[in-house]
Amino acid sequence: MSEVGRGEPFAIDLAATFRAAVGGSDSHHRGTGQHSHGRDPSAGPQDVGPKATQATTQVDSPQTPRVIDILRSYTPSLLTRVQLASQAKSVLSRILLCRTPTLKGHLYECPECHSQCNVYNSCVDRHCPQCGGARRANWLEKTEQLVLPTVNYFQVVFTLPAQLSALILGNRCALYDLLFHSAWRALDETLRDAGQFQPAAQLVLHT
Repeated sequence: MSEVGRGEPFAIDLAATFRAAVGGSDSHHRGTGQHSHGRDPSAGPQDVGPKATQATTQVDSPQTPRVIDILRSYTPSLLTRVQLASQAKSVLSRILLCRTPTLKGHLYECPECHSQCNVYNSCVDRHCPQCGGARRANWLEKTEQLVLPTVNYFQVVFTLPAQLSALILGNRCALYDLLFHSAWRALDETLRDAGQFQPAAQLVLHT
């Protein structure tokens, strides 16, 4: 497939975000032909995203609901019952619009049969279940290359007191750096004092 078009940046308000994600109309029209080399080029572009997924599941056997499906189903009623923080609303707005026509996308065309396919843009929010999966898989693949045979690995978690949350939120870079250095120093000194280990660690921030 070759890319023949790209979506433009978007600007929306929060109310429009939820309306578009849950019940908005599709700005692209899907063709009725099969997505194959024998497909009629005049049938129009096919969609890759939640609209296409819903259409596919109506024909195929029922599938297990995804996290994004549950969010799109229940977020509107949640907003009528619960007063969410602005940060939570912002995250939800991006997640709900992930891979939807509102975020625009790319139009690809097969050079052989000239069939077209719309691939909608990702929200790239770190909380998104659709975007995060690929990043986690890539991280795990790279990390596996660092794992050495016949070496035992352990997970150690360092937790900060809740009383420091406000201080950390206002000084993230400095205090995250201090946390990493302090955690490694404590771990390194403890294992070396045992006299049986040459410690090494890979530190990952969990929030």
